[in-house]
Amino acid sequence: MQDLQVPHGDGPAILIVDDDPGIRALLSRVVERAGYEALTAATGQEGFATLGAHQRRVALVFLDLRMPEMDGFGFRALQLAAGALDQVPVVVMTGQPVSEEEASRLRPAAWVTKPSSLTTFQDAVRSHARRVPGMGASSEVA
Repeated sequence: MQDLQVPHGDGPAILIVDDDPGIRALLSRVVERAGYEALTAATGQEGFATLGAHQRRVALVFLDLRMPEMDGFGFRALQLAAGALDQVPVVVMTGQPVSEEEASRLRPAAWVTKPSSLTTFQDAVRSHARRVPGMGASSEVA
């Protein structure tokens, strides 16, 4: 995998919302190697605030379902109700079963079962990160 120049502060970004610091660190490396800035959050509440603050440049959200305070279901409900924020694709990550009713409420771009390989996350970035208007696309993952 070739490292690309990572823009910080104003380039395209990918938001990682997971309460596990190891997962956040691992996915941050995947995202940065793909040429995106990694934005991270440990709870759904923190993630939603981060998405709102950076909505114009977030190309994709990796979202864990099971977190303290506000879980991924709460995050996704707020995102889907928030107008323009619902256009940001979400890859849901979970290690636990999800009912059909829960899955239909989430409407993710993709599902990733944890644990998963790095290739799975790289493929998710390549396949689901949206082009961020007004910014160069950083979608080449080696």
